Amino acid sequence: MRSLIKKRIANFISNFYYNSELGSHILTYHSVSTEKQPKEFLPLYNIKPEIFTEQIKLITDLNIKCGTIAESYNNSCQLSITFDDGFVNTLENAAPILFDKKIPFTVFVTPKNIINHKNIFMTIKDLKELLKIPGAKIGSHGFSHVKLSDCSDNEMTDELINSKKWLEDNIGCVVDTISYPHGAYNHNILNKLEKINYKFALSTKFGRVNSKVNNFCLPRIDVWSNDTIYEFKNKIFGKWDWYSYFSKY
Repeated sequence: MRSLIKKRIANFISNFYYNSELGSHILTYHSVSTEKQPKEFLPLYNIKPEIFTEQIKLITDLNIKCGTIAESYNNSCQLSITFDDGFVNTLENAAPILFDKKIPFTVFVTPKNIINHKNIFMTIKDLKELLKIPGAKIGSHGFSHVKLSDCSDNEMTDELINSKKWLEDNIGCVVDTISYPHGAYNHNILNKLEKINYKFALSTKFGRVNSKVNNFCLPRIDVWSNDTIYEFKNKIFGKWDWYSYFSKY
């Protein structure tokens, strides 16, 4: 009940919010499935395939130009699509829809989930298959999905380096982008990323991407399972950017 009331208040604010700043938006998805995920994953982040299909149809119907994260940063597109965690249903359910519409996307992967053989996540073979899709890219989501801001300096450096190296060595692709696990980062992390050859880092803070934004703390817009198509449309048009004031990272 409390969550429903919060959502109604948020919708009310979004109807009146206006931001004149130019920029693009990066969407964050997690799981796209009808199957129930393990308890540690919130239902809020498990979107039904038919809902995902409807959202992508809206994007194409509105002629919204989709591109890579680099293109979002350069404002040469209006929207980028990302997936956190590397669920196998990203390959099975989401990728075919995006391929059909020629929409690029990036999947952020945690190597430890693959090493531990958790069957809800993509395997090395799956990730290689994913990369055969035009426009598909893979990024790091930390080596073990811990909050980087809670790590010691050495632990944090290992998480950043080892996740990148493991993916590059095993998947055979360049990894130059990271999505912060839990959205958590600090200035110490920002100072290390360029030295480790990352180009972009993505947070969970709402907002739009433009020249004023640090390339190592790019904002994104969460897509939730209880979003109506009207709410989703408001999100991609920046009507939820105000929510950044309530985001820690």
